[in-house]
Formats: sequence, C-alpha cells, structure tokens
Amino acid sequence: MRRGRSLEEQLETLGAVASQPESAEGRETLVAALRSRHNVVVQKAAQIVATAGLREHDDALRAAFARLLPEAPRKDKGCLALQAIAEALLDSDARADEVFLAGIRHVQPEPVWGGREDTAIELRVACALGLVQTRNPDALRLAGDLLADPEPAARTGAARAIGFAGRVEEGCLLLRLRCRVG
Repeated sequence: MRRGRSLEEQLETLGAVASQPESAEGRETLVAALRSRHNVVVQKAAQIVATAGLREHDDALRAAFARLLPEAPRKDKGCLALQAIAEALLDSDARADEVFLAGIRHVQPEPVWGGREDTAIELRVACALGLVQTRNPDALRLAGDLLADPEPAARTGAARAIGFAGRVEEGCLLLRLRCRVG
C-alpha cells in the first residue's frame, strides 16, 4: 500500500486482501495499512489480523499503538484503531504488556452533543483482559483500579477481567469491596 493513496483506496485494498490475508501480498498490505495515517485503515487492518489469527503482525500492531497513543484524540477519533489493536493482540495471546499497561490507563474524552464522552472505555476493558491473560503481576491491582472508573461499562469489564484471572480469593475480595463501596 503506497503512501499518498486516498482513504477510500486504502480501504478498498484492505477489503480485497481480507479474503487472503496470509498471502505475501496480503501480509505486505496489512503491515502498510497498520502504518497508515488514517485510524479507520489501521482499525480495519487490525481487525483483519485478528480474524485471520496472524500472529506475525504483533510487532506492527505494537508499533501502530505506540504511534497513535500519544496523540490519540487527534489521530484516532473514537479510539477505534487503539481498541482494534488491543483486541487483536488479546486474540493472538500476545505478550504485549506495554500496550496493555498503557491502554488500561488511557482516557479519551471527546466532544459530543451536550458535553464530552470517554471513547476509550472498551480499550481499557480489552487491556485489563490482556493483562490478566498474560498473567501480568499487576493485573489484579490495575483491574481493581478500573473498578473505580467513572464509566459503568469499564467497571463491568473490570469485574469480568477479575473473574477471568482465576485468583478466586483476591478477586472475591476486590469485587466484595466494590459492592460494599457502592
């Protein structure tokens, strides 16, 4: 996927590659798409990688995440690409702690009619699950912090991640504390 192509052309090329992402051309196109300046192109490429189970793109996914995160409200409106990248890494069982640790803390308030809305909720949830999956030593602590998130969906996702951790005693204590606090 050469530079300077329009958004529509890039999405069309990705659509054609989606049926054969394992081919040499498909792999090359996906790596190029993960470098795109368009967040929807990166999002679609990450979704194709996840659907096809292509683990060899983990480094390109990490690089795209690192490139987008510092300027996410400007470069990734709606947090679409960051979320798709985290989910692709989660699906591939990648040891991507640096992505998951950054993503679980990311908050992205964006303007909506009547105020602002956090668009990074699902990213935080995916990253909590990723940390649990990789057995990161801080997974329960960070998921516990997420139980105090102002967004109900993030708190629900944190409870789900704690449940998946398989550390029943610690998980029950965290969830019980959250219930008692209200």
